[in-house]
Amino acid sequence: MNKHAVKTYDVEIFREGRWWIAVVPGVRGAVGQYTRLSQIEADMREGLAFVLDTPEDKFDIAVTVKLEPASQRAVDGLAVAEARLAEALEARDAARFKAIETLSYLADRDVGELMGISYQRVAQLRAEAAALAKAKPTATPAKRARPGKAAKPAAKKRAAAVKRSGTASAKVSSKPKR
Repeated sequence: MNKHAVKTYDVEIFREGRWWIAVVPGVRGAVGQYTRLSQIEADMREGLAFVLDTPEDKFDIAVTVKLEPASQRAVDGLAVAEARLAEALEARDAARFKAIETLSYLADRDVGELMGISYQRVAQLRAEAAALAKAKPTATPAKRARPGKAAKPAAKKRAAAVKRSGTASAKVSSKPKR
């Protein structure tokens, strides 16, 4: 099996008047003008594939949005807050499961009253903990995916970058959709 390194092209995006301008430095003709950020990634991937005469799935793009300093600080601050919130929710979930485990001798209604949640939620959490224990005896309920609470991929990437470096950037790596 022969593995080839996939080339990644940087797409730099900046605001000019009412337009978002996207440019791939070093690639002639790889430029676009857009009204919405959401339009850029797919269109730039398609345009870059055309300019390079290469299939879209043979390269990656890394999108960097360049904002004015005050806006970038605000976005960075949000990413930091989101990362802290994710950590706090994980800690809360772990504490909930520990409390439910410790209070297993009490009725769901009493546990709910003590924890400030409904007895129905207590029953859900107990069932979830039992299912996790049955499926993976070493699984920690706090490490599970939060159903219906999934963060957007870009937010997850920003939060991970913040966790690693302590600062956020608006750089998001993108892989082709298959």
